[in-house]
Amino acid sequence: MKRFIILVCIVVCLLFVSSALAHASEVMVEGNVSAGDKDSMAYQVGVRQQFDPFYENEIFDLTPSLGLSGHAWVPDNGNTIWGATVPLGLRFRMLTSAGFRPYLSGAIGPTFLSDDKLDNRDLGSHVLIMSRGALGVNFGESLQHRIEGAYTHYSTWGISNTDPGYDTWGASYGYSF
Repeated sequence: MKRFIILVCIVVCLLFVSSALAHASEVMVEGNVSAGDKDSMAYQVGVRQQFDPFYENEIFDLTPSLGLSGHAWVPDNGNTIWGATVPLGLRFRMLTSAGFRPYLSGAIGPTFLSDDKLDNRDLGSHVLIMSRGALGVNFGESLQHRIEGAYTHYSTWGISNTDPGYDTWGASYGYSF
């Protein structure tokens, strides 16, 4: 547990340092609720740093991001798994009228778990790789609100002999400041 707390502290520090160095455009706090495999639920709270777009024209922009999130996977009957994910992402956002901008995004990153079993299902490791695809919209006067729907897959990517994966479908809300 000590190692986990130290890792989270290091990642949070790196997020703040990287934002200063990269001239970050926004920091977002977000919450997510998802339905998962085997009648489970997944809850997530995190922070996401959106950096300045590395490509932009009058129609769309491509923006990288780095995040840190804590989550709980709650099976219908069994033990809750706690974890943290450090995703690196990319957002393709349409530059439409003021106050409304739809986007597609994807992210990938390591996930560190408190247990390698979810409701007697062997996940193969305490460390999984998260891959995520989402469709969402930024809205509000300064586009500070975000809602999105997402599909997320966690697995060992074949590194472990046991790799059933864990899938979720969910919705999230985020606020940028």
